[in-house]
Amino acid sequence: MSKKLFIILFLLFIIFVIISYFIYENSKINIPVDGTSQSNIPYLFNNIVPNGFSKVELPDASWELDEYGRPKGWNNGLVVEDSNGNQFVWVPCSINSSDLTTYGRYTYSTDDFYLSNDELLVSDIGDLFVDNDTVNLVIKQSVEKYGGFYIGRYETGIENGNLLNKKTRDNTELNWTGWSNGNLAIKQNLQVWNYITLDKAIELSNSFIDNETVASSILTSYCYDTTLKWISSTNNSFWTNMYEYGNFNNRDKDGLANTGTSSNTKLNNIYDLVGNVCEWSTEKCIDDVAIQTNLTAVIKGGHWHTHSSAIYSRVPTFPYYAKDTIGFRIILYLK
Repeated sequence: MSKKLFIILFLLFIIFVIISYFIYENSKINIPVDGTSQSNIPYLFNNIVPNGFSKVELPDASWELDEYGRPKGWNNGLVVEDSNGNQFVWVPCSINSSDLTTYGRYTYSTDDFYLSNDELLVSDIGDLFVDNDTVNLVIKQSVEKYGGFYIGRYETGIENGNLLNKKTRDNTELNWTGWSNGNLAIKQNLQVWNYITLDKAIELSNSFIDNETVASSILTSYCYDTTLKWISSTNNSFWTNMYEYGNFNNRDKDGLANTGTSSNTKLNNIYDLVGNVCEWSTEKCIDDVAIQTNLTAVIKGGHWHTHSSAIYSRVPTFPYYAKDTIGFRIILYLK
């Protein structure tokens, strides 16, 4: 090959690389974020609706594009729905952008949530907590690529189920639920799927969907904490008035509510995240006392006869508990 031909080919290659870069950059939708130091954040909102799901238009969270090419409700809780009517809310977050809620685990102090840089968290009373690295690494990679994840708009419910019996503890049955014959559903006004052990909740969550574009998991501490932080960033009174947003201390009134039946429990289009039933998570308590007593599982949120401070607490419990006060919530992550 002559030197002249080599130079021509090299220049053509450089031109090809430059053109490819500009095509990639222009394929992104720039989203100006009001009140931030960064005038534009490139986001791929055109790629976040999974196969088999459709966009749900809501007054405060519309998928209709504004003059900047971004959904008008991008930070209010965009909703998607599958062919069976199951609904999920998009939680916009980032691994490394100061302009969006940072995806991570948080600790509560003085009316705010603070990001923890440690994989091992220590509670006020000395409990040690870790999360499932395998699950969270996959979700973190998805967040880094797509700028968010989906969380169940409602607590997981059961359609047409029969409650056979009500066990509170039996450590010989780790994969158990008292419900039979029903269908899992993330819809409004359903019986909450309670009376279920951690392992059974994980099994149902993981099997909800897994196709070429999206997969499901039970709630992780990263997703729960990030969602709470995101909600508080758009609701200034969240931490001071959190008691108003959940079904708490209702033992002597209506008790456990069906999924999403009160608008007072809705924040960023997510219902009952902080009350009604506690929710199983992938987080684990690993200190010596917890391991010796089998209090290794961790539940998130408060329930219908507890106090609201439980919404930010990490509560160790038995993984084989199956009570009326514990349910689960499903999250989706894009591939």
